[in-house]
This record gives sequence, C-alpha cells and structure tokens, in this order.
Amino acid sequence: MAEEVNEERPEKESSGAIGKIVLVLGVVLVAAIGGLTTYLFVLKPMLEEAAEVAASEQVSNEDPIPLMPVEVEFPQTPVNVIRDGQAPAAMLLFGVTLECENEATAELVRRHQARFVDMVNKLHDSRTRAELDDVLLIKESIQRQARQKGNDILRRLQEDPDDNIRITDVFHHTFVVNDPL
Repeated sequence: MAEEVNEERPEKESSGAIGKIVLVLGVVLVAAIGGLTTYLFVLKPMLEEAAEVAASEQVSNEDPIPLMPVEVEFPQTPVNVIRDGQAPAAMLLFGVTLECENEATAELVRRHQARFVDMVNKLHDSRTRAELDDVLLIKESIQRQARQKGNDILRRLQEDPDDNIRITDVFHHTFVVNDPL
C-alpha cells in the first residue's frame, strides 16, 4: 500500500505543474491576442492616417521653388492684440509678401489685392498675447494658412483653374508686437 500511495503522488504533482503551465500559457495567449487586436484595429489605422498626413505635408512643403518668382508685397498693417485682463491692449505690426509662381499669378493678386489683404488681416487679427509669444510658431502657422487660403482665392477667381497660377510661399517682412508701457 505504501508503494501505491507513492506512485499516485508524482502524477498529482505533475498534473498540478501542467495545470499551472497551461494557465500561464492561456494568460499569455489572451494578452497576445488582445495586443494584436488593439494594434490591428486601433493603432495601425491611426499610424497610417498620420503617415498620410505627414506625406502630404512633406510633398506640399517640398514644392519646387519657381525659377522666376514674382513677389507681391503688402503694406505694413497694425492690428490690436486681445488684451489679458485689465492690461492695455498690445499692437501687432505686420507686413506680408506673397511669392507667386509667375507674373500672371502676381497680376491676378494685384488686381484683387483687397481680397488678399483682407484674408491676411483676418489671419493676424484677434490673436492673444500668449499666442504671439512663440513668434516662430505663430508666423509659420499664419504663413501656411495664408498660402492655402490665397490659393483657394486664386482658384475661385479663375474660370478654368490653372495649376501654374498659385502662391508658392508667404513671408513676413515685418512682425513686431508693441506692448504698451
């Protein structure tokens, strides 16, 4: 009888160890399936979308510089900055130059200068002092928006849209924030 009891124990110990191994493998398998599912249905679509946006921005940022660009310079314009609390409002003085693909584009911009000046003024108006503290970021943002909106205006002005009629870049020749004393 003693021999029979000893023979049963190793089987119980081995079945307990196998049960633990199966349990650990089950937990690992469930975690792996959950991670794979999360990647396929959540992360992968987000990463693909971000890659597409980055690729489209890279293509638009790498447009070739025209061989004979024509620049249209707008006069300096002051706008009020939204004031913080009871402090007097600061003034933003800015001037913008549009780089056009060719003379035909520049002529179209000059003929409809009021539209372009208004668009540029709206992009600068109603900014807070905090926004204007990061000059590089705000200037790049305004320049990008001005190029997009300017090209939208040019498309609407043409009866037959021409890909050679476009604004290639926007530059600030003046950007000064004047805080009151």
